[in-house]
Amino acid sequence: MRKFSFFLLLLAFSVASLAQNKEQWVYAWSDKSLSDSTRFGAVYNLAWEYAYIQTDTALMYAQSAFEFANELNNDHYRCKVLNVLGGVYLIKSDLGRAKDYFEKALKLAEKINDSNALASAHNNLGGLHFSENNMPEAQRHYGQSYEIYLKTNNKSGQARALSNLGQVSEEQGEYQKALQRYESALATKQEVGDKTGTAYINIGNVYQMQQDLAKAEELYLRAIEQLKKEDDHWNLSDAYTDYADVRALQGDNNTAIEYYDKCIVLSEELNNPTTKAFVLHKKGSLYLDQNNFSDAKKFCEASFLLSGEIQDIENGAAACECLHNAYKLKGDFKNALAYHELFVEMSDSLTRLKSMDDVSKISLKHDYEMRSLEDSLSREEERIKTEYTFEAEINRKKNERNVFIVGAIFILLLAGVLANRLWFSTKTKKIIQKERERSDSLLLNILPAAVAQELKDKGKATTRQYSNVTVLFTDFKGFTNLAEQMSAEALISEVDMCFQHFDVIMHKYGLEKIKTIGDAYMAVAGLPEGNTANAQAAVLAALEMMQWVEERYSMRTYADLPAFRMRAGMHTGPAIAGVVGLNKFQYDVWGDTVNTSARIESSGEVGRVNISESTYQQVKNVVGFHFEARGKIVAKNKGEMEMYFVH
Repeated sequence: MRKFSFFLLLLAFSVASLAQNKEQWVYAWSDKSLSDSTRFGAVYNLAWEYAYIQTDTALMYAQSAFEFANELNNDHYRCKVLNVLGGVYLIKSDLGRAKDYFEKALKLAEKINDSNALASAHNNLGGLHFSENNMPEAQRHYGQSYEIYLKTNNKSGQARALSNLGQVSEEQGEYQKALQRYESALATKQEVGDKTGTAYINIGNVYQMQQDLAKAEELYLRAIEQLKKEDDHWNLSDAYTDYADVRALQGDNNTAIEYYDKCIVLSEELNNPTTKAFVLHKKGSLYLDQNNFSDAKKFCEASFLLSGEIQDIENGAAACECLHNAYKLKGDFKNALAYHELFVEMSDSLTRLKSMDDVSKISLKHDYEMRSLEDSLSREEERIKTEYTFEAEINRKKNERNVFIVGAIFILLLAGVLANRLWFSTKTKKIIQKERERSDSLLLNILPAAVAQELKDKGKATTRQYSNVTVLFTDFKGFTNLAEQMSAEALISEVDMCFQHFDVIMHKYGLEKIKTIGDAYMAVAGLPEGNTANAQAAVLAALEMMQWVEERYSMRTYADLPAFRMRAGMHTGPAIAGVVGLNKFQYDVWGDTVNTSARIESSGEVGRVNISESTYQQVKNVVGFHFEARGKIVAKNKGEMEMYFVH
């Protein structure tokens, strides 16, 4: 089943201008001899065209369009651009700014009585609330958009609004209502000659949810036929996937794979990696259902890698689950466990993201209610104080009982004020405690626990001498050349993924991560005080790091993606460790052992763990370790040194 999408109405300037290409729009926007409407249409369309592919460029053109609308003092143009700005920020998942711009567009459309702009603003706010899973508000705004289109007899707008209302019903499990709305949208589209391909997909989805696979299949085939006629390749990829799902559910795996492959080809042509990652793990899962371990692993790994490239947690989690089951089926429980842990971590991240949205809504509502209650109590307190003070002054000599009542009420009010102050004080203390805990957590991300505690207790950390630590260094081969082949985002994402995995390994074996320098990673076994990790732990950590990098290299190479290989080296000896810095603390290690370890690493070979003579002496009797004596190797600034490969 495809993910839900809603119609984002950005008020296209004109059908004719949309047929132009980007170069013509750039030229038209730059040519000041052209009419204002032509120039605005050009820059507006540039903003819209870039919205889904280069959001920063889209924002640049949208800002230019807004400035131009201000120069012309044209509210209709301003309203159009506000909708675009909201749309771009919605695509960027910046829901706060998106909502701000959509609401501004709504107010301006009401002010200038622009029905089309007003309907579009309601529609876009509905889409924003839909993305927040706030279905009541999504329903309200979509409904208002539909009502406006009914009044203006805008059939195309009615069809779009009905489709969006259908998605709300489908999301809420109201399948009969969703079907009625989708079918009404289809009939309206057919009446005015609008494109109908997506309407068939929507109706097919409802039948599939109701387990009527034959009817769903019929509608998906209609959708495929219609979308080809409409030359709508973007939605055609959705139809291919949905049809493949139905064929798979009916046991026709060959046809399912054929249509998954068609979707993969289309997603590559459209530069749509999210859909490609989604279909890759769907295909892998289908092979897994057939107990085809090799193909299941191949396609789910490709999906996992691509999801990591584009930071798609949802597809990444699904791919991890597939890989967990594939390795478990094969009896490789070590890798099965590794992917299960990744799956749990990603699933937790998705749950936290949803929970953050839910908690934010509850918190905002609670804060609003408390502020309203406080304001109400304050006003009531002032009213009562004024009223009873006045009465007491008039009747003071006539009736002492009234004076007593006024005093009692005033005491009660004072108690209420004090209670309110106590509540505020308690709440403030909780906030301070939460911030303190957050500060402690950040400190522990920078410093070892014992060092962080000493810094908190004494305001400084003592520099210490250690007689026997093992320093581990790694770096990636040909990092500079690979960096030239990858975008900045892809490069940072890949390095970050590697280093995050290294961090997990360090925690597993008890090593203390010291720092990263570019593509180099440094960690130490044997410090700070109380850390029992030793040279054996450092070797085990390095071997596991190397195995993970080599496996990832194989997977990425298979997927035709740039990949890192790594060298690792270590040396054992004395070192000094302590905290440096005034504002940005850094726990660091110094001494000849550190320098020697760096030389051991640079003197190694890709895919191998290289150790010094001193480390070898501490681990040579460990059962399971195998060594390859390399003899004396010349190390820069160190001369000849005995070295060993360990595996």
